[in-house]
Amino acid sequence: MQVQKCRFFVLLLPALYLLYGISLALQFGNNADLINTIANSCL
Repeated sequence: MQVQKCRFFVLLLPALYLLYGISLALQFGNNADLINTIANSCL
């Protein structure tokens, strides 16, 4: 059970990072910043 929880959180971290980057790009930036954020998170 403990290992499953750890694996879940490790897999969740990149998704949270991506959502955070997209929200910042939408709030402060333009389309170029949004595309850049998505591209960086995919690398």
